[in-house]
Amino acid sequence: MSVIRKIFKACSHSQVMPIGIRMMSTRVELPRDALTEQQLCQIKDGIKDATIFRRLKDLSFKYTIPVSEMNYMRDVMMFDHSLLEEKGTVKKLIHGIVIETVRVGSNDEDLFKRDFREYMAGESKRREVALSLFRSMVMVSQKVRALSRSAVYKLINKSAKKLRVKDCWSSWKWRDQDCGFRLATCLVESDDSFDVESVLQEYTTPILMLVDINKAPMVRATVLKLLLVAVRSGKASVSLGLLSLVGSNIGARSNVVHSLAADCIIEIMFVMNLKAGEVDVLPLMVNLFKALKLPGSEENEYLMKCIFQAVSVSEISPKGCDLCFRELIHILVCQRCQNPEFQKNLVQSLALLIERESHDFTENRLVDILGRCEEMVSSPIDDEHGFFLLKSVVDNLVYEVIASHMKHVWVVLFARLVNNETAQFQQSLVRFMSFFLVRHGIASLVDSVNSVHPDIFNAFVRDCWVPHMKLINEVNEDEKKTE
Repeated sequence: MSVIRKIFKACSHSQVMPIGIRMMSTRVELPRDALTEQQLCQIKDGIKDATIFRRLKDLSFKYTIPVSEMNYMRDVMMFDHSLLEEKGTVKKLIHGIVIETVRVGSNDEDLFKRDFREYMAGESKRREVALSLFRSMVMVSQKVRALSRSAVYKLINKSAKKLRVKDCWSSWKWRDQDCGFRLATCLVESDDSFDVESVLQEYTTPILMLVDINKAPMVRATVLKLLLVAVRSGKASVSLGLLSLVGSNIGARSNVVHSLAADCIIEIMFVMNLKAGEVDVLPLMVNLFKALKLPGSEENEYLMKCIFQAVSVSEISPKGCDLCFRELIHILVCQRCQNPEFQKNLVQSLALLIERESHDFTENRLVDILGRCEEMVSSPIDDEHGFFLLKSVVDNLVYEVIASHMKHVWVVLFARLVNNETAQFQQSLVRFMSFFLVRHGIASLVDSVNSVHPDIFNAFVRDCWVPHMKLINEVNEDEKKTE
């Protein structure tokens, strides 16, 4: 036992670390004296020098290469392709710079959990430069592409056999596979010889099919991003089976995972060019509305855009329609949305449902929607969405259904006109009245407006409608020119 104590004590004071920790250790920043003052000036001035390129390449296995130096190496490499023909150069660049920079670290994990929008917005400047270096290498020659593909396959395959081993994702190896998938995304964009279909089938599908959808969230997110790029580029086969597989990941607790899954579903539906009735979206809708209740995703624009896409391509069953109306109206009425993109897709989804279900539109639904519309048109921030929804109601429901509610609608609109008059609101109101006139006739318009106060319609026409007709026509002409 005394011998063991001595060994343990010696190890604790040495530089030796367990292999898992050693692999995760960070490199030392490149010291300034690693390059001469002349070389630093050449890098700053963009003077391409193969000697500096080779020096940085050799230093990359010991030090972290700064962003400016990585950019310089890429420029020199693209200026002189023969540098990549030198023995070991491609391998050193991939392993010494690209993989070390692209592999996720603790900061990435923190951002992944803390702010899904920032995480999804794009890579860090440092990682983006490393990926740019990798893309540039791949474009040089078939030989370089083959070496790059080999490196990516090794990374992806490193942990593939351990997918179902308990707690395997707590080890460092998942980071290598995640890195491999990130680089595979670059190959999808840059290498036509890259067999992305086999990668998707053999490596990404098992991850998306894991029974525990909350397992390996960062790898799962990277896989979904790879799939998204592959579908967009037309290099991945799409099917209802793939739609169902990705849809199951909507239930993941991770905001990044269910947001990327929603983005993938939108793209898959678009590429498949699904028509109404071709797919049952009820299970998907259930998952989407559950995800909207998860912390941080209450106003998730990716989820709401996916709901709109699903509503637009599907023939929703009565049960599904009730679910959609109930959930969407609840969000519209109970939440005061701060996310403009979320609110836009929410309003458009409701408008589409009103159009689809106009023949079976209940009084309670109408009261709820009109009540929120009246609040929205009273606000300069939300009035555009309020008018959009009002227009959908007026367009799709027969006058007998909305007649008893129109007096209160006009009262609210005129109150906003008097209390918070803006040129844009006046134009929107005139447009809405014009639309009402075309849809339900002059008699219905005049009678419903005058129910607020006798002869108020004539006063509105004289003071507001006629003066703004010219402005509205000019706006319409400008919009046509920009189309």
